Amino acid sequence: MTITFSIPVEGKVLIKQGQEVDFTTPLSKKGNQEQKIIPLSELLKISPQKIFLYLKKFVGEEIARGELLAEKKTLLDNKQYFSEYDGVINEIDHEKGNLILSTQKETKETLYVYFKGKIEEAKKGEVTLEVKDMKKVEVKDVSRDFGGEVLFVEESEMTSLTPEKVKGRVVLAETLKPYDQSKLEVMGAVGFVSVHGLNDTTPPPFAKVKTNESWDQVKKIKLPYCLVDKKTSTLYFYQSS
Repeated sequence: MTITFSIPVEGKVLIKQGQEVDFTTPLSKKGNQEQKIIPLSELLKISPQKIFLYLKKFVGEEIARGELLAEKKTLLDNKQYFSEYDGVINEIDHEKGNLILSTQKETKETLYVYFKGKIEEAKKGEVTLEVKDMKKVEVKDVSRDFGGEVLFVEESEMTSLTPEKVKGRVVLAETLKPYDQSKLEVMGAVGFVSVHGLNDTTPPPFAKVKTNESWDQVKKIKLPYCLVDKKTSTLYFYQSS
């Protein structure tokens, strides 16, 4: 049994097929694009107008650090330029003899996996996860993709909750008052699912169950993990494989 869902990834996807993942596994690293100007005409002592004759890669192609990018061969000499960066060739300037390379400048912004199990398939924008059991419910007003371990909370239990019980959990409650939501956020909740209430100004993501009847179905589900797919407005409950 599998679940296929979208993932909010802008950078490079770090998970791969067959990998066992949990909530400590890095999902992606986001980088800022930079332009690197490589003066090939100057480096190889060639005419700017003839730069393309010596290239091993062309516009739109990827280049890896250490890969041969350009080479000039003569009877007496052999000049080579190996890329100093990972990137994509963005432009060839035939007037100045420069090659423009688009690179990713890594930042410390890492997105971690919000699901648990074995990856059947992973690609940019989508993941297929192997699961033992699964139930799904339609939701609305989804702020973004999220997930985690499930914590059902009754209104009468709000005052007795502790950070140890809440941290890292997606809190599901029929009604969430703004005060309770703020308190749960401080305790480490990673998301909220409710029928009524929900303060959409808090950082943790959220989704609303469509009806009271749907909520009655949700309460009967006894699976330990959940994830919300914004693209399909679906709440999945599951048991990892």
